[in-house]
Amino acid sequence: MLKCPSWRCLKGLWGFLGLIGYYCPLVAGYKPICSISYQAIAQRCISCDPEAEEAFKYLKQAMVSILILSLPDFCKPFILETDAFGSEVATVLTQGKGLVAYFSQTLSDSAQRKSMRTVKNIPKYAPAQFYIDNVLHRIKEKKIMALKPFVDRLGYDNVPPEINRLRCRVNYHALKFLPEIEQMADLLVSRMRNRTGSSNPYMALHLRFEKGMVGLSFCDFVGTREEKARMAEYRKKEWPRRYKNGSHLWQLALQKRKEGRCPLEPGEVAVILRAMGYPKETQIYVASGQVYGGQNRMAPLRNMFPNLVTKEELASKDELAAFRKHVTSLAALDFLVCLKSDVFVMTHGGNFAKLIIGARRYMGHRQKSIKPDKGLMSKSFGDPYMGWATFVEDVVVTHQTRTGLPEETFPNYDLWENPLTPCMCKA
Repeated sequence: MLKCPSWRCLKGLWGFLGLIGYYCPLVAGYKPICSISYQAIAQRCISCDPEAEEAFKYLKQAMVSILILSLPDFCKPFILETDAFGSEVATVLTQGKGLVAYFSQTLSDSAQRKSMRTVKNIPKYAPAQFYIDNVLHRIKEKKIMALKPFVDRLGYDNVPPEINRLRCRVNYHALKFLPEIEQMADLLVSRMRNRTGSSNPYMALHLRFEKGMVGLSFCDFVGTREEKARMAEYRKKEWPRRYKNGSHLWQLALQKRKEGRCPLEPGEVAVILRAMGYPKETQIYVASGQVYGGQNRMAPLRNMFPNLVTKEELASKDELAAFRKHVTSLAALDFLVCLKSDVFVMTHGGNFAKLIIGARRYMGHRQKSIKPDKGLMSKSFGDPYMGWATFVEDVVVTHQTRTGLPEETFPNYDLWENPLTPCMCKA
């Protein structure tokens, strides 16, 4: 190995790197040192400058003096040391005086740009001071930053009023979409209003009944034994810790249903809307992913409200092709069409629906936003002796105060859904 001559051709360089590549995890700093060689291959040229010669000699010496890795003992603590310089990152895992593993990597240009503009591992419900101390100076330097993860990062307790007002500016003023998304959303809204040949109001229904949502809810829904068995296997695979052996899930599902923490099924939504007085001719835009159960699950809703469409039915494949490249672009279209609807109906929680209701309240609550009382509805649906007239009365009375009117806020209240006090009241 030590007598191996310095490479003078690409074939010889490839052969040397292939020989030692198998042992790269055992050599500290392997990737940064070899980067000169790989750059030579990429450029199709051979360099004999002193830096390349030194790297070549170091690798040959490292191959004959490799430190033997220790077997890990998972009953003892590990020490993980990391370092970064330029475009190189490296880490060493040790245990006591023994080396367990090495790792190093050269970041691509895109990864370098992304890492420079990303703040990661922000704690959930962090105080405002955390952002002032850890994020503000980076935003001033880079001008634009990405926060990961992003949801529920800023807390609600003891937040200065000016910070909450800034939240409102971000939600309802700074939130902008690409021009092509705005134009496509306006086109969808126009088509919704003119589906019958004359201008008509329309309802937007945010239907959260995708397979992932149904599985994550751990609620029980109408279905055959085969469907329930497949869902049980899906939950066991995706959430094994929550699933355990499955014996406790039936009682849990009943409790969540009584507390109103289960997504409404399409058929349940249809019955509630009809009880509220919406006629069969109502134009409904459905904002949803692929509904669990497909057309069979959607049949009761579609039978009671046949004028029900999605963006895929309003626009051609060619018109939506550019937006299918990014799931967030399709969600943005749904967001804008729902925001501009005459009536918005949410069927389950989530930031999408909360932000729409909050924005409509902020703009003066002139448009109705319906948030069904799922807890009360579960009791009504489960009463076999309740007649239609009684059910209609319960629905109407219950939802008189659940149509998007302003509500008084209280500590830990979700600001996105109800921006009244922090955003709209002036001293």
